[in-house]
Amino acid sequence: DMPNRLITAAAAAALTLSLATAAGAGQGAQRGAQLAQSDDTVQHQGPREVTVYFDFNETTLSLEAQQTLNEFFRGFQLGGQEDLVITGYADRAGPAGYNLALSKDRAQAVHDFIEAIPTEEGGVTPGDLEIKWLGENAPALETGDGVRAQENRRVTVRAVQQSADE
Repeated sequence: DMPNRLITAAAAAALTLSLATAAGAGQGAQRGAQLAQSDDTVQHQGPREVTVYFDFNETTLSLEAQQTLNEFFRGFQLGGQEDLVITGYADRAGPAGYNLALSKDRAQAVHDFIEAIPTEEGGVTPGDLEIKWLGENAPALETGDGVRAQENRRVTVRAVQQSADE
């Protein structure tokens, strides 16, 4: 019993000493807490990009993809000099030409979904949307030809700064 009390007392003394040292360092610890707080604030501003995924050979938004887009756009507002770029992709299963068309149809499906969101709920105006499609190019996951990979069957929606000529 006695040795346990000594260990407990020694642990308590060490804890007290470390707390006192931290308190002595005060400003550094306080600055660290402020940085952590400011990081939290940045995180609450929300991401400026979202990705949704598609099933094999599909262009229809799944319920999960619709929920992801609804959450992303809830209260979303573009900055005055921003546009949304919607980019469709496909995996490497199937002919490249077919996958290019598939990625275009996926991007169009996301575009149409976003356009249907009322602006008062975070939607954007049609003039703020740009559609691109890259087919098998720029995969999220490198694969061999003919490989199915859901990571590559996607559409990204990203807020970007408008170019100077717009």
